[in-house]
Amino acid sequence: MPLMYTVSDSGDCETAIAARLEQRYDEFLQSAGQVLVLTQAGRGVETSPDALARSLAALEQSAEHFARAAQALATDEDNLRCLALPTLEAQVKQLREQYAEEKKALSVAESQLASERELRALCVEIERLPNCSELELEICERRAELESISSQRLEQQEQLAELRATLNALQQSVATMGTVLGIMNEQKHEASAETPNAAFEAPNVGAGSVSSREAYH
Repeated sequence: MPLMYTVSDSGDCETAIAARLEQRYDEFLQSAGQVLVLTQAGRGVETSPDALARSLAALEQSAEHFARAAQALATDEDNLRCLALPTLEAQVKQLREQYAEEKKALSVAESQLASERELRALCVEIERLPNCSELELEICERRAELESISSQRLEQQEQLAELRATLNALQQSVATMGTVLGIMNEQKHEASAETPNAAFEAPNVGAGSVSSREAYH
C-alpha cells in the first residue's frame, strides 16, 4: 500500500516516514528469513512428495510476500522522493524564510534596545544638570562678559585707528624733513662750489661795485 502523507508538521512527517520505512524493512527481513528457513528445510531429511510440495508452496508464498514487500518498499521510496521530499524542501524553505524574518526582527529589536539604553543614559545626564535658574544666571554672566569684551575690542580698534593716524602723520613729517634736508644739502654743495671764486674776488670789492655772488645770481 502506498504511503499517504497528510501531516503538516515536518517533525511528524519525518517520524511517520521513518516508522513506515522501518516497518517495510522488518517485513523484508522477515520474508528473507522465511526463504532461508524453507531453503534449509528443503535440504533436510524429509523428501516425501507431500513435504516437498508443502515446502515449495511455502517457498512460493514467501517469495510472493518478499516480492510484495520489495515492491512496497520501492513504492514508499518513490513516494518519499516524489511527495515527501518536495514537501520537506518546501517546509525547510519556509523555515529558512521565517528564520531570516525573525533574525531581521531581532536585529531591529536590538537596535531599539540600544537606542533605549542611550535615551536612558541621556535622561540620567539631564537629571544631573543644574536647574534652569542657575543656567540662566550663568548665561547672563557670559553675556555680560561678552559685551565687556566687545566694548574693549571697540576701544582697542579706536586706539588702533588713532595710532595709525599718528603714524601716517609721522611718516608725512619724516618725508617732509627728508625733502628739506635734501634741499639743504643741495644748497650746501652749491655754497661749497662757490666759495673759492668769492675768495679771489673779495679784494676788488668797492663802493658801488657788484660782487661776484651777485653777478653769479
